[in-house]
Amino acid sequence: MTWHAGRFKAPGLIVLAAAVVGSGVAGRGPISAAVGRIAPDGAITSADIAQSYGSLPVSFAPNRGQADEGVDFVARGAGYGLALHPTGAVVALTKGAPPPGGAATFSSPASSASASSPLAPLEPEGPRPSGLVRIDVVGGDPAATAEGQVPLAGRINYLTGNDPSGWHQNLPTFGRVTYREVYPGIDLSYYGNQSSLEYDFIVAPGSDPDRIAIGFQGADSVRLVPGGDLVVAVLGGELRQHAPRIYQEVGATRVPVAGRFVLHDDDRVGFEVAAFDHSRPLVIDPVLAYSTYLGGDGSDLGIGITVGADGNAYVSGGTSPPAIPTTPGAVDQTYNGGQDGFVTKLGPDGSLVYSTLLGGQGIDDADTPAVHASGAVYVRGFTTSANFPTTSGAFDTSFGGFFDAWLAKLSPDGSSLDYSTFVGGGGFESGSGLAVDAQGSAYIVGITGSPDFPTTPGAFETTFHGVGGPAPPPFGPGDFDAYATKFTPDGSALVYSTFLGGSALEAAFEVAVDPTGRAVLSGVTLSDDFPTTPGAYDRSLGGSPETLRQDAFVARLAPDGSSLVYSTFLSGSGTDIALGLDITPNGSAHVTGPTSSPDFPTTPGAYDTGHNGDMDAYVARLSPDGSTLRFSTFLGGARYDEGTGLALDAQGASYVTGSTSSGDFPTTTDAYDRTFNRGGADSFVAKVDLTGRSLVYSTYLGGSGYDGGTDIDVGPDGAAFVTGLTRKRDFPTTPGAFDPTFNGATDAFVTKMAIGP
Repeated sequence: MTWHAGRFKAPGLIVLAAAVVGSGVAGRGPISAAVGRIAPDGAITSADIAQSYGSLPVSFAPNRGQADEGVDFVARGAGYGLALHPTGAVVALTKGAPPPGGAATFSSPASSASASSPLAPLEPEGPRPSGLVRIDVVGGDPAATAEGQVPLAGRINYLTGNDPSGWHQNLPTFGRVTYREVYPGIDLSYYGNQSSLEYDFIVAPGSDPDRIAIGFQGADSVRLVPGGDLVVAVLGGELRQHAPRIYQEVGATRVPVAGRFVLHDDDRVGFEVAAFDHSRPLVIDPVLAYSTYLGGDGSDLGIGITVGADGNAYVSGGTSPPAIPTTPGAVDQTYNGGQDGFVTKLGPDGSLVYSTLLGGQGIDDADTPAVHASGAVYVRGFTTSANFPTTSGAFDTSFGGFFDAWLAKLSPDGSSLDYSTFVGGGGFESGSGLAVDAQGSAYIVGITGSPDFPTTPGAFETTFHGVGGPAPPPFGPGDFDAYATKFTPDGSALVYSTFLGGSALEAAFEVAVDPTGRAVLSGVTLSDDFPTTPGAYDRSLGGSPETLRQDAFVARLAPDGSSLVYSTFLSGSGTDIALGLDITPNGSAHVTGPTSSPDFPTTPGAYDTGHNGDMDAYVARLSPDGSTLRFSTFLGGARYDEGTGLALDAQGASYVTGSTSSGDFPTTTDAYDRTFNRGGADSFVAKVDLTGRSLVYSTYLGGSGYDGGTDIDVGPDGAAFVTGLTRKRDFPTTPGAFDPTFNGATDAFVTKMAIGP
């Protein structure tokens, strides 16, 4: 899905927004599952640079003579050149300079036939146009005037030849260009990022959206595909425009309106819109790439999600009978008893690729998938099943206690287990965090009540600190420790394994790995003697001995697990937990979770420095050495808000999901849904910029029942992928999605959503 910028939504206007994406765009969000792109020496690879470039805003430069007469603005993106004029645009795909992973992504309308004419100044030396397409605003006004909007900091110089009189220097750049009155009462606005261009038609009251027609010249074919997407085949690649989502805002409520693309015989494309209230704005908006239920007739929960470089989404969770649907050839197609874990792979369009169960006769769940560059999928969870499937030669094939953790690696097609192992001792074990490095070593974290949990010689801490027991807190008789364990690539042995804790309870919830192989983990501790390091941001447990003292913690281990690089509390006087974690390439940890502390630390200039209600979500970023807070902000409304999952995009912006029961949870004007749906709780999806100073995007996501987001990832095109739990039939789904029908008591959901830059 394309990365959306903010939209013009002036009162009384109709906005027809369109977005085009190309096939095969590569890239990755969270570092924890993307270290395969990092060179063994820790250097950033060309793929990282390409991905970062691809997510930068498009820079439109005015034509001051560097392009032919009649061109108003020019731009160059990852693998394409672009020239804008009153009735459209010319797009040239350049071979030899493809965008990350494949074809470029664009959308615009055009009017020049020659590649050597308006586009000649845009062509980089070496790569030449391999495909040229004109996208015309049919019948548009050739006198429409262009306005550069959203000024950018960058300036552009065109220094062609050795005669300075022919140079064009210090030209301003803009993030958006709007043409006024391309049709009577209808404006056309372009914006986007380096690998994805978008446009909006903005239709004033009394104007006719039926006048809008888009034509394509130079295309091999123009077709509509199942689900309503428009696909334009050109010599250099494929342009895909997602089917529009149409609605009207009535107060704070969104009222859906039926509509679709219409393809005429002459390859012109228009919009067909059903009856709507002409006194109110109408928005045709492709913000949901797809949204689907995932479940059977019983209770199902999506717990973890990750996205591969190819845009495929991998979802894991738990399912009870009748279990979620499986696919032929999957590892395990038969429900095993109790509750089974599952792993499901969805294609970029939300179609089902494969789905498998994982479990035994007891209770099993699958949490936190990770994808290696080879396509292999790693997943871990917990089990009470003594017959949970393990593989010959794996580290531990014997069930150790009432609850054990487990770790498995699936083949790229989901048809076999490369390895599967128990992880635990004689007491209780669970875990949620998983990361994989470039060599294929898996890192897992969790909670253990086993004094005999396997540790390795020379690890940071080989002594269990709690009382332990076979049952999980708070039912167990004593306190528990966090653990961090690294496996060999074949799953046969431990590279290192260590306890992490003090005299009370600890649990680790998430882990990420930096390019140098240092694992960063986050969680919660109740121990005032939890190990911290000199110079760490906060070395004291918050609260007072008279209160229940629960602090978030963030810690980084040395590459061999022998020591703490840093370890810090992150807390106020109340309850604080770190549930979601991701890290930048330089090792800065971003965390989210819930906090009840009015004095939870925030930073000057942060988006929200005041606690809002019973429990707020928070988003915080630590320096790479854990000594300072780069930013920290609250995120919430007057009631209960909890951040549960966090992922970073290429620029370091934080994508966050969780649940909220606040009717005043902050949303943005371009949100998918600005109204709390009053089912007890809604999921939310939010994006905080890399400085923590602004809320780029925020929306509710839910139906009239309880909905909760559990995990989030960022796709190669900047889209947010979210999974969680829903209990109602009116959770929003999209036409053509794998499963648009609510199935049982609770369903998992998977939603792919565009987020504005």
